[in-house]
Formats: sequence, C-alpha cells, structure tokens
Amino acid sequence: MRKLNVVHVISALPVGGAERNLLRVLPRLDREQFNVRLVTTRERGELADEMEAAGVPVDLVHLRTRYDPASLWRLRGYMKQHAADIVHCHMRRANTAGRIAAVLAGVPIRLAHERDQGLGKNTKHYLVDRLLGHFTDLILTVTKGVAEHQRVRSHLPAEKFRPVYNGLELEKFARLADRNEARAFFKVATDAKVVGCVGRLHEIKNVDQVIRALAQPQLRDVILLLVGDGREREMLEKLSREMQVDDRVVFAGFCEDLQKIYAALDVSVLASSSEGIANVQLEALAAGVPLVTTPVGIAEEALELGRHYIGVDSADPEKLAVGIAEALLPERADSLRTEGKKAIAGFSIEAQARNIGDIYRELARQHGLIEI
Repeated sequence: MRKLNVVHVISALPVGGAERNLLRVLPRLDREQFNVRLVTTRERGELADEMEAAGVPVDLVHLRTRYDPASLWRLRGYMKQHAADIVHCHMRRANTAGRIAAVLAGVPIRLAHERDQGLGKNTKHYLVDRLLGHFTDLILTVTKGVAEHQRVRSHLPAEKFRPVYNGLELEKFARLADRNEARAFFKVATDAKVVGCVGRLHEIKNVDQVIRALAQPQLRDVILLLVGDGREREMLEKLSREMQVDDRVVFAGFCEDLQKIYAALDVSVLASSSEGIANVQLEALAAGVPLVTTPVGIAEEALELGRHYIGVDSADPEKLAVGIAEALLPERADSLRTEGKKAIAGFSIEAQARNIGDIYRELARQHGLIEI
C-alpha cells in the first residue's frame, strides 16, 4: 500500500485542549501508512515547536479571512504542493477554509472535526456547514452528543457524522508526582482538603459558581485550587474577596504538569455549561481523582452517574457544595477512584490514533486510493 499524504488544518496551536490532543495523536498515526503534516492559518502557536519535535512538520499559510479568495488560493496551492490525499480540518474557522481550499485543490478525501457543541456559531455558520457538508466525506466529532447537536443544526444526514473519542497518555497518570511536593509547588498545605478546577478561566466554565460553593458551610475547610488563566481572572479574584473566601482560593495560573496538578487534588470539579469531550474529566478519572461534574462532555455518554462520578444537574453553588462534600468522604472517594480508573481504561491515545487511521484507510479504499 502506498503512503497516503495527510494534511491537517487548524487556525493555530495555542495551549488548549484540542491542540494538546492533536499534539498527542498526530505523531502516533502509522508512519508506514501516512505522511502527516499540519498547516496553521493564523499563527503557529506555542505548541508548534513541540509538534515538529515529535516529527510532524508545521507550516503557516496565513489567511486574511476564511473566505478571502487570495488566501484560499494560497492554501489550495499548499495542498497541491504536498499532493494531499486527505485534508483533515479542525474547529470552526479551519473547518470552513480548509474544506473550501481542499475542494479547489481537488483533494479526494475531506474531513472536518467538530470539538464542541457549536460555541460561537450562528445561523450563517450552520448554513455554511450544510453547504460544505455535501463536499465532505465525514465530520468527526469528539462525542455522540456533539454529533447529534451538529446534525440537528446543520440538517445533514446522520451518516455524515462519526464520533471518535479523545484519548490520553494513560501511562502518565499511573505515576503522579509526590503529593507533598505537588502541594508545596502550589503553596497548599499538605493536610488541606483541596478541590481543583483545571482549565481556562472562561464564563462557560462557571468557576464563579464554584467560588460561591466554597462559601457554603459544608466546605468551610476546603481550599480551591484554580489551575489555568483567562479573561475571567480579575472578576473571579474580586468575587472571592466579596465572598470572603479569598484566603482559600489559590489562583495558580497556567501549568502544563498534569502529573503535579492531579497529585495535589482531593477532588476535581467541572461546572461548565457546555463542553465537547471535556479532557479534564478523563484526566481526573485516569489520575484517580474523584470527579464532580455537570452533565457535559463524556459524563452522561460513556460514564455511569454515581459510580464513576458525582453529577450535579447545574452549576448551582448549593448543589456543587453537596456534590463536593460527598466526594470528600473517605469511603466515597475510594470507590470513585477505583471505579473511575476502570472506566478510563479504553480512552488511550493509541486507541484514538488507531480509530483515525482506520477511518483514513476506509475512505481511501472507497475512493480507490488503496486496494481493498
């Protein structure tokens, strides 16, 4: 079988969940079957050098806008230059520009990848999705829920969508950092009860409600560790002072060391209103950290409520406080750790890479690019 040339398209490679996932999965695609490269359309981003160090070339083809004819023609030229057999686009802007350029370049196989439930999309975006869907072989989604949302809004047939769950480097979570050293790194007492929110400080994450939960009586001795940064930080710092819990809220900022983060936590909380797959849910389970979450991401789709995680039906402070207090109970925490690790066993990054490779081969056979 000849090697297939695969070009991935994304706006940039900042430090984010989708981008981290690409950094893990692209180097694991079978090098004997696929020549893989990635093109960014806005800027390279912080993870670009790591991607290249892992063996995946990263090129910048700057687009003025996703519809600018000259920009699209340059991207088309890049795809022809590298004789792309497959173009695999990621997230809203690149899903649009990448597929248009792939059509112009005559690329045989065109894929889009949806990683959330339409954040930032309006009616016009879904009309574009519907049009481009007719020129797309498959639209991959991180969960079945994302597939259903996109199907309903774009009015495309169900067979256009294929869920592919994200995976983790599970071996990393089998050996967390020393607990005391992790606590010292984040300047948290070794004997404290520590609850963590991991991710960007964005309004959709409802971190303000977690801070309000901290003021509930059952959490009066709990420390909240916020790992991440974003435009909500100043507001959240002010809120913690207003709620008189600022002495129990640690703004740790951005940290890449997942083994250290989860070693420091007794409970991981996700209070989001909407998520794609929510990597932090998977990470907490893999690390053996009890998870309290709203019904987003992978929770309701592939996990069992009460067995693998404690669910709260909304980001209400009282409900969050009750759920967190339950997860801190020693016997309950032990059960959640044990069952959570069992649940995560199938979510490896190797499994995700195999699934994507299988899809490439399936489509290549359909297009006659390789023998059946």
